[in-house]
Amino acid sequence: SHPDNDIRHNIAVGSEGSGFWMAFRTYLACDEQPGGSGCIVVDNQQQANVFPRFTQTLHFSDNIAMSTVTGITWDGAPDGLAINNSDSKASGDFALVNAHYAPLGQIPTFGNLHVYKSARAGIYFRGEQCRFTQSIFADSGTGAFFAYNQIIKDSIMVGLSDNHDYEEFGYHFDNSISTHRRHPRKFEGIRVYDGPWVLDNVHFAEYDSDQVFFQTSSNMIEMTPTPITLTGGAERFVNVAKRVTFEPNPYRRVFHGLPNNWQDSYSAATFDLYGDITGNPGSIIRPKDEMNNFDGCTGYEKEKIYVCNYAVGHVRLNNFLVSNAQNFDVARLDASGNGPSLDHQPSGIGNYLNKFSVIISDLIFYQLSNVVFGNNNNIQVKFSSDAVGDMSPIIEIQSVANIFCPPSSLRLLNAVQLNSIAELRAATQTSFFITIDGRFAFRLEADMQRVNISPEAPQAMYTGILQCE
Repeated sequence: SHPDNDIRHNIAVGSEGSGFWMAFRTYLACDEQPGGSGCIVVDNQQQANVFPRFTQTLHFSDNIAMSTVTGITWDGAPDGLAINNSDSKASGDFALVNAHYAPLGQIPTFGNLHVYKSARAGIYFRGEQCRFTQSIFADSGTGAFFAYNQIIKDSIMVGLSDNHDYEEFGYHFDNSISTHRRHPRKFEGIRVYDGPWVLDNVHFAEYDSDQVFFQTSSNMIEMTPTPITLTGGAERFVNVAKRVTFEPNPYRRVFHGLPNNWQDSYSAATFDLYGDITGNPGSIIRPKDEMNNFDGCTGYEKEKIYVCNYAVGHVRLNNFLVSNAQNFDVARLDASGNGPSLDHQPSGIGNYLNKFSVIISDLIFYQLSNVVFGNNNNIQVKFSSDAVGDMSPIIEIQSVANIFCPPSSLRLLNAVQLNSIAELRAATQTSFFITIDGRFAFRLEADMQRVNISPEAPQAMYTGILQCE
C-alpha cells in the first residue's frame, strides 16, 4: 500500500486476485507517532501528509508470483466512495478507482521479477515511465499488460513451457469461474494497449511454431501463444520493439485480429526499429484495416497486419462528456477525394471511440463528419507525434452532429487563421482555414516536449481547444 517499503526476495503463490498489489492511494493523513492512530483517507493535498501514488519506490525486486490471476499489479486503489461491505468483520471499505503511479523525480526500475502461470496477466502496470529488467514472464494468459511508457529490457517471455499442461487450458473455459479470472483466447506475450511500451533485448521463447487448439465441450478454440497482440485502449502512442528475438519462430509473431470493444483499435502502431519482427528495419506494424493501407504497405492475412514505411501520429478528441464516447466519422482521402472511411456507430456501453490515427504525408488529408460537441460547444484536441515540430496532415471537419454550429463557425483557439488551402499545406505551426464551401480545415503542430518519456517513444504533443463561435 506504500512504495517506500523494501519488498525483495518474496514469493506469492495461489492468489485468486493479485500476488502482489501496489494499491497506492493518493492522499493520506497519518499519525506518525509510535502507537499512533494510523492513517485516514483525505480528499486533498492540503489535508494530507503522505502521498503514496507520488512517492518514489524504495525497493521492489527479486520477487516471484505464480499461480495467481494477476501476478503483480500497479493499479487500483481504494480511493473511491465509501461502500458497505456485507462481511461484518470488514470496515472502512472504499470503492476501487484507477491509480496511475507517478513517483516524483524517479523512473523506477523493477529488477529480476518472475511471474509464472498467471491466469489473466503476469504484470499489469498503470503509471508513468518505469523499467522492468532481467525478468521472466511465463505460461500466462498475458505476460505483460502495460498502460503507458513501460520498458522491458534484458528479459524473457515464455509462451508455453514444459511446465504447462494442455489440460490447464480447461480452466479458462470453466464457466463456474468468473470471467475476470480467465483468459479464454490465445495466450500472449504483451498487448498493444495505450502505449508507448518499449521492448529492448527481449527474447520470446516457446511460442509455438504450429497452431495450438483446445477442444471445449462444444468448440475447437485456437489458443496459439503469440508474442504481440492487440487490445482496445483509451489512448494510443506508437510502441517500439528493438533487439527482439524468437526461438522457435512462432506461428505468428504478431496478431492484430482479436475482436475488442474499441471502434478505433485500427489506430494502434508498433515501430520495428531493427526489423527483428518483420524483417523490414524501420517499419511500422499496423492492424489490417484499409485506413492504414498506404503506398508501400504489405498485408499479412494470417497476422491481420500491414507492414508499412511511414510515420504515424494520433489525434484524440474529448468533448468533456464521456471520455471514451467521442462520436465522429472519419475518412482518409487523397487529392482527388478518394479513400477509405469509417462510419462509426454511436457509442454505447462497450462500444468505445475517441481518436484516430494519421499517416504523416502531404498526399492525403482526413475528413471528419458528424462530430459530437460537449455542452459548452468545446472539444479538446490532442496530437502526438515523433518529434517536436512535426505537423499533422490537413484535417477537415465537414459536419457537426449535436449542436447548431456550421463548420465555418469553428475556431481553434490560439491558432493562426490562414487565407488559402495552399497556405495551410505550407504551414509550420498550428493553423486553420475556412474553405469556400464552409468546411473547417486545420493542421496541428506537435509543439510540446512530452515529459518523463523514454527516448524511443513519441516525444511530442499538442493540446488545444476547438470551439464553436
